[in-house]
Amino acid sequence: MTRSGSRQSSFPWLAKRRAMMLNELVIMLAVMVLLMLIAAGLFHALLHELPHSLKDFNEYTSLRHLLRQIEKDMHSGVQLPATVGDSIAGPSLLLIQTDTDLVCYEQKDDTIVRSILTGQETTDPSQGTWSIPHGVIRWNPRTIKNQTCAVEIQSHLFRKINGRWEKRFTNSHLFFLGSDLQGGQR
Repeated sequence: MTRSGSRQSSFPWLAKRRAMMLNELVIMLAVMVLLMLIAAGLFHALLHELPHSLKDFNEYTSLRHLLRQIEKDMHSGVQLPATVGDSIAGPSLLLIQTDTDLVCYEQKDDTIVRSILTGQETTDPSQGTWSIPHGVIRWNPRTIKNQTCAVEIQSHLFRKINGRWEKRFTNSHLFFLGSDLQGGQR
């Protein structure tokens, strides 16, 4: 007994050190929980938000390529016919008469197909296809003095984010027939 009693009396700092280690352990656990919460937010952003943002950016890039092609066709365009044969221009069909061809843009499900209508009313589908699954594109022909001379294109991406639908990359473009890419007239 004297031996164990002498050990306790000879090491009084040991009892204080055990209490300090418990305090250090509690503080370390609190810091670890805080670090894990911060890391969880970063991992959520990396694993969830980043892929969705990349998909949106890819769709927006496809949409920009489509708008650039429509702008080129409007540059060489001479007329926006309302009907050609069985094809009637409307919300899902845009017809542009260029110097050499009749260009047709048609919305089909999640894609927009650009084709050239020949004299036999057949189409050449190899001209271009743009897949925009979350894209909403509306074209509205504009008239001045009862003559259709421009087309307004409103576009955006529609995606469900955190349980609610949001519009992203909302734009409106106005393209005039025969105007060059810098905004002047031919």
